[in-house]
Amino acid sequence: ASPLDCQLLAASLLRSRIQVAGWATKSADVRSVIARCKPDIAVVGVRLEDGQRAGLDALHQLKDFVAESPVVMLLDADDPAVVIEAFRNGASGVFTREQMSSGLAKCLRCVMAGQLWASNKQMGYLVHRLRQHLANTVLGAKSTEVLTRRERQVGKLVARGLTNRDIAEELG
Repeated sequence: ASPLDCQLLAASLLRSRIQVAGWATKSADVRSVIARCKPDIAVVGVRLEDGQRAGLDALHQLKDFVAESPVVMLLDADDPAVVIEAFRNGASGVFTREQMSSGLAKCLRCVMAGQLWASNKQMGYLVHRLRQHLANTVLGAKSTEVLTRRERQVGKLVARGLTNRDIAEELG
């Protein structure tokens, strides 16, 4: 949210052998730095100088660049609504400032390798929202079923976190 925060974060990442191409503290500057530098990965704070949720707004506007530069959203606190919104807006990972240490470097390396990053608790928020969504969409507007019995079974198993192989074994 401030130049000092950016400099401290950059120094921490350099100690972990992660090169920092640039930084910004306002949402418009975040977009231009990412467009100009085309980094392997971007870390965007939820809170920027221009607002408490300005980073989420910047992420939403960065959707064209996320394929080239995946984004890890840096959260001030572990807020379920912010975690869900970050992933909905295209983040490949979320990391809270409370976790700051070598964990951020590990997060960035995993996301650069094509993985998603979230804590178990944060994954719980996403699964809970998925379950709510499935419950709301199983019946259509006229209360007619839009999913077959088998599709509902698969959806429930996905919401429980089972892998494709586990689902196949469960359903025979």
